[in-house]
Amino acid sequence: MVARRTLAALAVVFVALLGAGCTETIAGSGSLAADATVPVGPTETGEPTSGPTSEPTASPTSESTGGGSGGSNEVCAALDKAQVEAAFGGSVTLDPELSGSCRIAASDGRSMILGVYDNLTLAQYKIGNYSNLSVGGHPGIKTKTIIYVSRSTSPTSPGMVAAYFAGLGDNGDPIAKNLLGQLLKKFSR
Repeated sequence: MVARRTLAALAVVFVALLGAGCTETIAGSGSLAADATVPVGPTETGEPTSGPTSEPTASPTSESTGGGSGGSNEVCAALDKAQVEAAFGGSVTLDPELSGSCRIAASDGRSMILGVYDNLTLAQYKIGNYSNLSVGGHPGIKTKTIIYVSRSTSPTSPGMVAAYFAGLGDNGDPIAKNLLGQLLKKFSR
């Protein structure tokens, strides 16, 4: 009985010390590691997945200088906010993500995420159900919730732009194509 009480007391002390050590606040801003995986593909629920899937993982061209609280990154900076608002039909917020992508949130609750990738090819994404399309003369494909477009005129050349547009509802294609066209003005190869 004494051994159980002693063991229980030691367990309580251990948990208290562990908890105190885990509450340290570290100042600074974080950013996604260069070799980390980024959400790239839809699941059956329409939510992005990360890590090894039937679709390759993506590495963004740059890291964000801040996520969600102002700041900017190359992807958000490449967009003309007035044109984005015209495409959405109302006010929007351009929100740089830690992954280097840009989340666009409309005042009516609709949203989408845009990303620019250096090393992936469009040909790698021709998996499963998709339809071919073109944006500004660049070949692309559309899955249920994502449009991928080559940054060059060749689907086998490295570099893509992508739009995850499940948050736009059924009429997301035209908005996604419009904004991918804006990205291609800066990121074409």
